[in-house]
Amino acid sequence: MLPTYKAILRGNYIEWRESAPLSPNPEQPMTVLVTILDEAVIEKSYARCVQRDNFINEPR
Repeated sequence: MLPTYKAILRGNYIEWRESAPLSPNPEQPMTVLVTILDEAVIEKSYARCVQRDNFINEPR
């Protein structure tokens, strides 16, 4: 599994969030794969997880 890092893409630049990947030489280019996240999809998925957890934890 590839390591995953949070970042924001602004134009042609990546702003790393939290921790950035370690590079043996920060001046050398680093190859990355970028996945564009759809925030609306993530929020809907989170809401479904919360609903499921609430359902599971309801007293019966």
